[in-house]
Amino acid sequence: MTPQQQQEISTSDDDNFVKPLVARKVTPSQLVECGQRLRAGDLVAFPTETVYGLGCHALDPSAVQKVFAAKERPLTDPLIVHVAKTQDAMPLWKQQDDNNNNNDNATKILQVLADSFWPGPLTLVAPAAPHVPPILMANTGFVACRCPSHALAQALIQEAQVPIAAPSANKFGHVSPTRADHVMDDLGHENVWVLEEQQQQQQPACQVGVESTVAKLEIQSTTAETTTTPYYALTVLRQGAIAVQDLQESLTKAGIQNVQVSSLSSRTVEETEATVAPGQTIKHYAPRIPSFLIAPNLLFQKEQDAHAQLQLLAQQSIVLDFGGKLVALEAHAKNYRDLSPSGDSSQAAQCVFEALRWAEQVEPATTRTIVFPQVVSNNNDDDALTLALQDRLTRAASGVVLDSVDAIEKVLKQQQLQ
Repeated sequence: MTPQQQQEISTSDDDNFVKPLVARKVTPSQLVECGQRLRAGDLVAFPTETVYGLGCHALDPSAVQKVFAAKERPLTDPLIVHVAKTQDAMPLWKQQDDNNNNNDNATKILQVLADSFWPGPLTLVAPAAPHVPPILMANTGFVACRCPSHALAQALIQEAQVPIAAPSANKFGHVSPTRADHVMDDLGHENVWVLEEQQQQQQPACQVGVESTVAKLEIQSTTAETTTTPYYALTVLRQGAIAVQDLQESLTKAGIQNVQVSSLSSRTVEETEATVAPGQTIKHYAPRIPSFLIAPNLLFQKEQDAHAQLQLLAQQSIVLDFGGKLVALEAHAKNYRDLSPSGDSSQAAQCVFEALRWAEQVEPATTRTIVFPQVVSNNNDDDALTLALQDRLTRAASGVVLDSVDAIEKVLKQQQLQ
């Protein structure tokens, strides 16, 4: 049922009551009103080069609370602040904290990274200035900032004249939105304006297709008590289009040697644990239909039982493939789609969230599960978007990997009980 059809249903009969739509789509011609709305503490969803964001006045705690309420998002999951330029982010990070030059060093590192990758899909996390609302950052003391490259996002921030805090514009844990219609599907009953770009615009929304890389900067250690030059840790907490190697190269090129760059993006937490970056829970980006990863080893088993059980599973499943890994199941699946037959991670990332939403709706009355191949990391041999795709699909499946005949049989039994 489309949002429009829901709106038309009579609400006179309590048994058939459908909450009326409140959200409305608006066009770029209404940017001035959108900016006014944000300054007044209300919500505006807008496109970026990654996904659609649900924006609010970042320094207004009551506005931030509205975002958490609309998304049904736990307060332990912080928001990212979107700014128009690097100079707007610097006052949000802590600039002075002691008598040495530690913070001057941190500022230089942040400046180099921002100059290298902004505007673009990189979020930088650093200690927050005192005026940043604690609710924005899950009371961790670290605030996340990024500068989006999408022209409409830039225009909205400038029109608002305030920094905009914006997580993805969907219900918490669901598949991220890459179209205005996706936002309406999730947040149509909330008091939200949805900024929809016009078809004639030269820069399509959500070209990257997955959320930004998130990297946290903090002091790691000093070489001696007398030195004023500390060592820093720059840790990637969420994979996106910017790789660990990209970050390291930008620092090296700038002559900065006292930063150790690493990744903890495979880390998962419970919803009750406060984090400095979003997208850390094991169940995230998830369709409303049970979803599973198919382990590579299962595809190459010679036992007939494995092939037979996979075919039975496919008969009740939508198969979302990548690089033809599950093409043997195409003839048996209820429906089949390959995110990129050639295994192009950029192409797959651009459509993965749209495909997950399609899979949960294409045949909802008869589809029991969604399955996709497990994308196995080759560490340094993998590009950033391959790692990002691996992360999104793993969390979409809540980390559940079917790696044996017994595991498939368990799912088949669950299907029979549905």
